[in-house]
Amino acid sequence: QPRIIRVDHSELAEFIRAVKNRFVFQTCVSRCRIVASDDQKSVRVEMLGANWSRIHETDTDVTLLAYTVHDLMQRQHVMEENFKSGVANAPDGDSDPTYEVDF
Repeated sequence: QPRIIRVDHSELAEFIRAVKNRFVFQTCVSRCRIVASDDQKSVRVEMLGANWSRIHETDTDVTLLAYTVHDLMQRQHVMEENFKSGVANAPDGDSDPTYEVDF
């Protein structure tokens, strides 16, 4: 029989309301802890001090530039993977498949 565990996200919700920088928000999971209740019937997501100390950081030109570079690198990786798999699987030995990529 499946066991249902209650998860308390209230501290995470409070953090989401307070944070001003999307990078801090996107990485907050790496700075949190999952804490089980004494009866093991529920857990709570606890935000660590490393998160709370960064809630007032705002996006700057440098962080926006970093986001853009990161996004471009991810898109390039996807295009490379599509190209590699397309060349390997091209019908009739076609070594020049065409791809459409949405940006």
